Amino acid sequence: DGIRRTPPAPFKEGVIARAKPGEPQTLLIVGTDRRYGAGKGEANSDTMMLVRLDPKQQATAVLNVPRDLVVNIPGFQRGKINSAYAVGGLSLATETVKATMGLARVHHAMAVDFKGFRRAVNALSCIYTDVDRRYFNDNSGPGENYAAIDVQPGYQRLCGQRALDYVRYRHGDSDLVRAARQQSFLRDAKDQVGTSALIDRRTELVAIFGRSTQTDPGLHDNSQVLRLLEQGALSAGKPVRQIRFPGGFAVDPAVGGLGSY
Repeated sequence: DGIRRTPPAPFKEGVIARAKPGEPQTLLIVGTDRRYGAGKGEANSDTMMLVRLDPKQQATAVLNVPRDLVVNIPGFQRGKINSAYAVGGLSLATETVKATMGLARVHHAMAVDFKGFRRAVNALSCIYTDVDRRYFNDNSGPGENYAAIDVQPGYQRLCGQRALDYVRYRHGDSDLVRAARQQSFLRDAKDQVGTSALIDRRTELVAIFGRSTQTDPGLHDNSQVLRLLEQGALSAGKPVRQIRFPGGFAVDPAVGGLGSY
């Protein structure tokens, strides 16, 4: 079809389950980061989101898995869940989420990079959202460096990089607060982007998907892609239901330990 695609990630057998026609589908969406000052190959999962597409339900269910959640990573030592992607790629990230959440099946997994997010938002003519306060950081003070950002409060149109800066903001926010902000942005996007817009821009969106995502091998099977698109279209008119993640915060004071988690 002329679309340049990222090669499918090698997946351990049994991590991904094939969905039968008409069945609900559970997706794992991973946003990958390049940490401030990090070199090539040091990508962690910046965001991990489970999405349940089920046309028989009244809403599309979305659960953000906190990146600083401490878990047992299969085949590795205990650590933060975002490091599973760094040490074992999308397959291990999916396997870790399944084990942690007690999921019997995940039907598809995809990792999206920052460039892909920016391009997708722009392809959808940007998203209007109500920014609750000023989000600012210029790395001028001491301490850990975060991405620079300056977004003023108020209802406004966020495009490309500004939209990415807003949903990724971590300076002074907890992981759970950031997850709630991401889900709010997702709800705004879903409310503003209709099925017709997705159809009209499908060629551009497919091209962005091909260039900026890594997926399980099933999404390189046209029949599986069509099933996923069908489920997405059938769920398009329903609201997004946020599933709250229960959790508390702690600090590991040991040198070389987990830090805040």
